[in-house]
Amino acid sequence: MPSSHSEIVDMPVFPDDTEPKNFSHPEINSEWMPWIGAICYDPQNKVFIFVVSLQKSSGYYNLKYDIRLWSGSFNWATKQYNAGILTTNTGYPRVRMDYHVPHTVRVDIDANTFFEATLTFRGPPLWYSKIIDKADMVPLTHNAVIGGYDAPLSVTGTFTENATPTNFSGYGICEHVWLLGIFEGAITDRRWLWWHNSAYCGIILRTVDPISGLILARTGRVSHVGVEAFTFDDFVWEDDGSPYPRKIVLGGPIKDLTRQIIKGSFNIATDPLTSTAMFQAIWRVAQFSGSINPALSGECWSEVQKVAPGGGLQKLRFKRRTPAMSEGRFYPRFLGDRYL
Repeated sequence: MPSSHSEIVDMPVFPDDTEPKNFSHPEINSEWMPWIGAICYDPQNKVFIFVVSLQKSSGYYNLKYDIRLWSGSFNWATKQYNAGILTTNTGYPRVRMDYHVPHTVRVDIDANTFFEATLTFRGPPLWYSKIIDKADMVPLTHNAVIGGYDAPLSVTGTFTENATPTNFSGYGICEHVWLLGIFEGAITDRRWLWWHNSAYCGIILRTVDPISGLILARTGRVSHVGVEAFTFDDFVWEDDGSPYPRKIVLGGPIKDLTRQIIKGSFNIATDPLTSTAMFQAIWRVAQFSGSINPALSGECWSEVQKVAPGGGLQKLRFKRRTPAMSEGRFYPRFLGDRYL
């Protein structure tokens, strides 16, 4: 099995890439169809962070707007899919997801409150496989593989409460990933992180076999938006060594699509600041450098799950506070001296 498909720079197209796969492929055990995360701001610079997670068997949303928090699970038994649009139509919250490109998503929180967003791909995603074939998919554990992609997004939308609309905009990620094999959280050792600023975006994934200590997958993408896409497979991940690391240092060479010719370098380091009830870790940059010379302002979002040698989860990646947050992720950010 390959450890990376970062040389693929095809843009996802409807319906072949964007539509849920498990509707026609029952052998798929799990699918995030998709998982959307976004960090945005309103015109007064108030933060608007949301997650919409649509899976094979369930769906939920999380939202933080300024200091207020919302979360809830969709009535998945009522979901319908027709002509590229998935909906739930009973009770609140409810969701409408349009899989055409660009995607749109709407979440009705209650009868008077909803948000809707347009999700536009910023550049080539990080592909894990374009097909449903174990031999071509990237290993997550020794007995589970993933296909699909993580695609960087530009996000624009409107939050409406009591008929009063407020615009928001920012960046995000669209993770459409399907899994074959047996997903065992206790032996899933992985590092996942994406970042954005006005000129660059990127994402990395590393998975490790906790039994042997061997790296199963190490794959990454850095994109100069609208200019060029690079491979970033040879990154080095370091952290503070704790099961729940609060400092991450990430760096290494960026290469062309042959993964042979070095085109530059990229380096960041996070520095912990604070946390909130819904968003466990919020960080800023302590170091952001490299020959691609990105701007110093930007944001990142990370997931870390460590497994003790020989197996056994060291610590869950999120303190579960509601059933809807059972896939909670870390929400770090680096943004100069502007904080959430």
